[in-house]
Amino acid sequence: MEQRPWIREIGGKRRFFWLTTIVTKEEGDNQNFIAGSIPDLVLTDAEYNIPVWVDPLRPESWESQVAETYGTVWK
Repeated sequence: MEQRPWIREIGGKRRFFWLTTIVTKEEGDNQNFIAGSIPDLVLTDAEYNIPVWVDPLRPESWESQVAETYGTVWK
């Protein structure tokens, strides 16, 4: 797991998130990391601590996903 800041202006206000990359492991006794797979990505609002799972292959959709998820919280 790796975390790094992700800061964007959404809804007319600068928002601070943690972008977390989650690498998956195989099930069973072996438990090796799955090499070459696309990691899961989660954006977590630093103020409200609510996670949003985003599509790693469509970063252009992240802001709209975040705005939809946090819309009622930010009002």
